[in-house]
Order: sequence, then structure tokens, then C-alpha cells
Amino acid sequence: MRCPPAMRLHDFRADCAGNASLPFILSILPIIAGIGLSVDFGRALLLSSALQTAVDAAALAATGVSGDPEVKKSAADRIVLASLQIQPQTMMTLNPDGTVSYTATVDMPTLFSPFVTPSMTVTRAASAKATIAPSSGTPATPGSAARMDDSCIFSLGEDLEVTVDTMTFSGSPNAILTGCSLRSNKSIKCNGHDTGAQSYAVGSITGCSNPHPGEPYYPDIYAATAQNISPQCGAANGGVTWTMSGALPAVSANVIHVARSGYSEIHICGHLTLTGSGTISGDDPAQDTVIIVENGGVQFARGAVVTARRTTFVIAAPDASVTGVSPRFEFPNGGGNMATLNVTSSYGEDNPWRGMALYQSPSATANVDMTWKPGANVTLDGVVYFPNARLDLQGNISYGPRRCSKLVVGEFNLNGAVDLKQTAEGCNTLKVKQYYLAPIAGSPGTPASAGASAYLYR
Repeated sequence: MRCPPAMRLHDFRADCAGNASLPFILSILPIIAGIGLSVDFGRALLLSSALQTAVDAAALAATGVSGDPEVKKSAADRIVLASLQIQPQTMMTLNPDGTVSYTATVDMPTLFSPFVTPSMTVTRAASAKATIAPSSGTPATPGSAARMDDSCIFSLGEDLEVTVDTMTFSGSPNAILTGCSLRSNKSIKCNGHDTGAQSYAVGSITGCSNPHPGEPYYPDIYAATAQNISPQCGAANGGVTWTMSGALPAVSANVIHVARSGYSEIHICGHLTLTGSGTISGDDPAQDTVIIVENGGVQFARGAVVTARRTTFVIAAPDASVTGVSPRFEFPNGGGNMATLNVTSSYGEDNPWRGMALYQSPSATANVDMTWKPGANVTLDGVVYFPNARLDLQGNISYGPRRCSKLVVGEFNLNGAVDLKQTAEGCNTLKVKQYYLAPIAGSPGTPASAGASAYLYR
């Protein structure tokens, strides 16, 4: 017999069994919420630390970029984006005392406590001022624990995750580094050879000697030099073959000479092929030569032996109307073919390209990767700058007579040989810029933060 509904309700209300369930459920909810909140708070602390490192580097980078405030802020924003793979809300102020103040704010969505708070806001700020280091290359602040980027090979990997190995030593490479180190803004892997050098990376380091993972992000201080490219060719791309004879090429439809104070500037419209055996402008030129290649790249012909003293080769980004351009430095590949380049960078005091040997515009992003096979032989003094390119080196690069060699590339893979060297005297002679990460004044050994300075070779 079934009981009437009223009786069943009375029995349910009178039953004391299980009366702890409801209080338990009510009490466990805030406990779970508290645990979730603590986990998300920990994530916010980690983000805060990473954001502080990023804004430190961004403020320092902005001080080294010439141009209006928007150009400086854009450079700073790119560094934060590259460091965190997110774009926060940012604000930059140029102060009367010459410092740059930079602030970044990130709204971090919560994962474990969305019912308590949907997001957590993290804000960090930094200010910096660029100062020129003394000619000896030592920091301008006595007693501070400033750290200079003395790398002979520096991989940027700007658009890649920090876990990506943007510098690899594969097979049985031969790497000799004297007076300099390895540095990556991402990660490094050594397979078959550990180089013997100090190795620094923002991410991980695998198999390399003297590893220093988890390093601060070092900004690209060479990108702003591209502002000195003043295009002359338009869409012209007929190209030039230049046979080495110690004389600069005459003016023609594809060769434009631009008057500059203290150095020669030559624009090549289209692909530049260097051939023969000889010098660009003599064995001991009295001034610098800057060769700017528009709408093309530079090809070293089979058997070419090119000696370039006080010279900077620049590959500009192609005109938008010219398609299919390969803005690369290319050597003959395979079949026993060889070409040799002996280059010493410009170093004239009034030359904005001083310190640069081979320069690929950061605006060139398509068809920029290079493979230099065993026939490629380069003797280098100065900076090789390929910011967006992967350089697969199967040939040989060694240091030149002034002894300041530096490769700055997007990615670097060595299957060949490098024998690179830096000395303070050599780098100062060539006016090679180096980046300093300095601590807060009066606090040696602390990370860069408010009041940090970037010191550059002048």
C-alpha cells in the first residue's frame, strides 16, 4: 500500500540520516574556490616576473632606437610580444631627463577561479636611459655588475617560442670561439660539439658547455640602423656584375652614387654579382664604402675572391612592386665550387653603418634564409646581421685582422666551421656596438629594473 504524499513528506522531514551532506557541500565549495584562486594567483606571480623582465628589456631597447616616440614605442612593444607571446596594453613616456618610462598591463584570464574573478590584472613598469660606454668598452658605472653581450653568435628567433632551438650545432661541427660567447633569445642545442664557450639562453640549453639558461632577453640593437636606407631605385632591378679591380663601378642605369659626408654610398638596382679576384676600393682605402642593394641580393660568383676593406654591404627590402626577389647573400653551392669574401666593416666616425659588415634589412622577411655550403669562405671583421634569416653554415667563417667578429641571425645551424674572436681593441677600432644589461645603480648583481642603463660602443 502506498502512503499518502503528505505522510511521505512528513517522514522525509523527520529523517535525520545524512544530515551532514548539505553542510559539507556548502563548505567544500569555498575551499575549492580558494584552491583555484591560489593557483591562479601563482600564475599571476609568474606572469608578473616575466612581464617585469620584458618591460626592462623594452625600456632599454627604446632608448637605443632613434626616431619619434611612436617608433620607439613600436620597438619596445615588439620586445614584449617576443618575450611573452602576448601583446599587453602599453604606455611609454619620454621624460625631460632623457629617460624612457614604459608600462605594460596584462589581463590574465583565470583558469581555476573564474567564478571568483574572471581575470587578474598584472601591471609592471620600468625606466631606462642609454649611456655611451668609455672607449675601453667597460661599463660607465664603476663598481656595477653590468653584463655585456660579448657573443660571437647571437640568435634572435623573434617570432618563435622560447622553447625553440634557434641555435644548433649538428653533426661534427668545428667551433672555436675566443674572447666571446654564444647567446640565444630562445634556446640552444649542441649535438656533436659543445664549443667550449660560455652559452647563454633565455630558454633551455642542451649539450653545450658552460650553460646559462633562463637569461634575460637581450634586445636587437641593430634593427634601427635600417633607418639609414634611403631607396633610390624604385622598381628598377636590372642588376650589375662587378669585377673586382679596386675601383668603384661607374654610374649607370642600375648604379646610383649618393653623396655622403665622409664615406661613399652606392646603390645597386637589382641583383649584384661579384666576380674576379681583387678589392672593392683598394687595399687601404681612405674612407668607408657602403653598398646598398635594392630589389635583389648579392651573389659571389664561382672562383671569386673579394676583399672589402672599410666596407658595408646592405641588402634592402625589395620595392613592393618587385616580386620574386631573393634578398640574400649567396655563395656557389656544391660541386667543388668556391668563393671567398674577406671583409672588414666600415668604421668611419660619421658613418651610421660603422661596425656593420653584412646587413640584411629587418623589413626583408621573404626568401631570406641562406645555406652557405663548403665552398663558402668568409673572413669577417664586424657584424653580420640577418635578423629574420636562418643561416645554415656548412662552409667556413673566421675572424679577420682586426679581430671583432659577430653573427646576429634569426636562427643559426652549424655543420661547417667557425673560428671567431673578439677583442676590446678590435671592437672599439671598428666601432662595433655591444649591448649592456646593467643593474640598478648601487645594487650590483641585481636584475635590470628602474634606473637600468644600456651601454653601447659608440
